[in-house]
Amino acid sequence: MPREARSSARQPLHSQRCHPDRREVVRAPEEPTMEAQLDQGVTRDALLDAALSGDRASFEGIYDRYGDRIHDFCWSMLRDRDAAAVAVRDIFVIAARRLGRLHRHSSLRPWLYAIARRRVLRRLRGRGRLAGGRDVAQVPVLATDGEDPVDKRALRDLVWSAVAELPDQDRALLDLHLRQGLEGAELAGVMGVGTEQAAERLAYVHAEVEWAVRGLLVARLGWRDCEGLATLLGGRNGRLTSGTDERINHHVRRCQGCGQRWLAVVSPCALLSAVPMVAAPAHVRQQVMSRASLPSRRATAGAPALTTADRMLAVSLLMLLGASGFWVGRQLLPSPEPPISGTLAMPPITIETPQPPETPSQPPPPQDEPAPAAGIAAPAEGESQASTGDERSPPPAPVPASLTLSTTNVDLGAERERADITVGNSGKAALEWVASVSVPWLSLEPGSGRVAGGGSTQLGMAADRAALPEGPARVSVGLRTNAGDVEVRVSLVVERPPEVVSTRASPSPLMVEGCEPATASVSAAVNDESGVESVVLRWTDPGGATGEAAMTVDGETWNAVLGPFAEPGTVTWSLAASDARGNTTETAPFEMPVEPCGDEDDEPDGGDSPA
Repeated sequence: MPREARSSARQPLHSQRCHPDRREVVRAPEEPTMEAQLDQGVTRDALLDAALSGDRASFEGIYDRYGDRIHDFCWSMLRDRDAAAVAVRDIFVIAARRLGRLHRHSSLRPWLYAIARRRVLRRLRGRGRLAGGRDVAQVPVLATDGEDPVDKRALRDLVWSAVAELPDQDRALLDLHLRQGLEGAELAGVMGVGTEQAAERLAYVHAEVEWAVRGLLVARLGWRDCEGLATLLGGRNGRLTSGTDERINHHVRRCQGCGQRWLAVVSPCALLSAVPMVAAPAHVRQQVMSRASLPSRRATAGAPALTTADRMLAVSLLMLLGASGFWVGRQLLPSPEPPISGTLAMPPITIETPQPPETPSQPPPPQDEPAPAAGIAAPAEGESQASTGDERSPPPAPVPASLTLSTTNVDLGAERERADITVGNSGKAALEWVASVSVPWLSLEPGSGRVAGGGSTQLGMAADRAALPEGPARVSVGLRTNAGDVEVRVSLVVERPPEVVSTRASPSPLMVEGCEPATASVSAAVNDESGVESVVLRWTDPGGATGEAAMTVDGETWNAVLGPFAEPGTVTWSLAASDARGNTTETAPFEMPVEPCGDEDDEPDGGDSPA
């Protein structure tokens, strides 16, 4: 289906927004959590400050604030209550261990969802593709007055099956936006991409679900009333399966009755937010708190505990002293190296000491105890950080890594499947880089690497065109390095010619003009994602003259008449089909005998002859 058609059928994202708080909350029948205390004024910042100091009760408050939502996301992705409970337990145990890495209080929620997203995607990759109907019986029936429970269950199953057809990463994106309420920078942060890239992908997924759900509704509600739709579904009782959605949508555009049903069906956004939230069981909270290992305050012995304001003031003073050139301790704060010029060079990061890179298993110091600034020696126990007057020249700053790319725009066109770009380092320090992409149809090889100073390497990109619908496709590849981040835009267009599924010419053979049968009916079934624009019947008569006739469409079948012909011999004919995007295909030639008029006993029986 052309992307333009999908875009025009789509409402703006803000009008599709389904706020998660408007849905019914279904809780497990265990004891209530600390939400009453949270409602009385315990703020997120206060909970986080106390948890960073090692206060377990505050971390319990963080779990009570976000645990049910995280469980709802995990359950929606995994479709398994037990697996979701285990995932939530692991997510909050990991969060407790890494709490010191959180740099801003406002990023707590997207940070937790980012951990959850990585965890569930890893589990899904480990167990294979999700089955669409898994655990669907455990979904609570919607409590809407005046509706038939059978219709409610059908609606629930409809939502479940439609969303399950999406790739796992797209399901996560849609759930985070519609069910969990993330948007803008928060949503992009969870996905690990730029805000614009996240918005583009979200719009694409919205369009896919819009058409899939509406097409499924039309198939289920209208197949008994539309002979063409029933034939297309092939006796599946209105059940949409992989590969039929594009044909159904093509049918809807041409069928007046199905088109009216398509416009009248309920918004897919409302369907996707119809499943109530599934809260975490109480035993998950107990498991989290028994296993969580919180950071502990490591204040200097005998010194009073610093408040958040004190810590911010101390860091600000250190930055001010460094910028002014004051001596602190026994070393001078070195001035930053000016950036290396160049069209594609990214802002460099100066590495003060050649220490090995930090491993994921070694978390940075907790946020309530800032690490010593680069170039400032940590004082020994009992020693003041005041200046001693011992003046020494600062060590020379190394030349940082500097990223260069051969291009930031890759156009694969209509045929290419692979392209390589050069990742270079014009600096002296080693360049560490990691590449990522948010769509399953583009693969990167390698996904990460290390480039020595003055060196370069190749990043390969391979597109799976078979996984894309017909039309243009665009995506941004994120490249994160220790010399700055950059995006590489990849674009391509998928073109597929129409497919002539079957042809038939009847009767055969023909008789010359003036005798019967002198003409044959030619019919064909033609499919195309973008819609079949025209089909033409072409022939060469026994005398060598050529001709053609435009075929007319009746439902899903194209028809034309072949003949009559004045001379006996053999007629050669073929079909040429064109789609809405200008792609064409032509069948191999077929032959039809034309016999002279003879005695009545010699006339053919006029049987059918499939082409």
